[in-house]
Amino acid sequence: GVKYTDQYRVQYRLLNTLLGGSFTSRLNMNLREQHGYTYGARSSFVMRPKLGYVTASSSVRADVTGESLKEFLKEFKRIRGGDISEEETVKARETLRTDVIQSFAGLNGVLQEAIERTGADIPYESLLRDMATMQSASTDELNKIAGPGVPLENGVLVLVGDKKKVLEQIKDLGLPAPIEVNVRGDKVGS
Repeated sequence: GVKYTDQYRVQYRLLNTLLGGSFTSRLNMNLREQHGYTYGARSSFVMRPKLGYVTASSSVRADVTGESLKEFLKEFKRIRGGDISEEETVKARETLRTDVIQSFAGLNGVLQEAIERTGADIPYESLLRDMATMQSASTDELNKIAGPGVPLENGVLVLVGDKKKVLEQIKDLGLPAPIEVNVRGDKVGS
């Protein structure tokens, strides 16, 4: 993922809002609303001063693990392919703007913002510039950063559940051979 100091940090936050960072995100609408596989699906773009990473997760029923994973991969492929619409961009701007404003309703939100900016050596006053960037971010910008913003080629997939059921469901997804790890973190086998 991207670092907190990335020039497109705000646009990446908008991208996350679309992918899995809000209730009406692509992942949640697909896996929860369309298919009923889960109570919720989400993503997060964690941006730190020296590194960043992207996570996406959901808890699903064992019998739909493979189908859920197919839908996750489908949504990653879609967004990485640059299919974000103007309507989605407007919705992401409004959603993120509301989230930022609401986060300042309590001391925790103010402190968290200060901690992130101080840790990245970015002045607190740059929040105003970030809000302006958020409001002016374009669909073209979001489509441009979507591919590198979700670096699946560097990903780690973690599946937890009944080994026999899971392996049967994912065998035709074209994924690398799985590595089984026990709860202590020891490699068990492939």
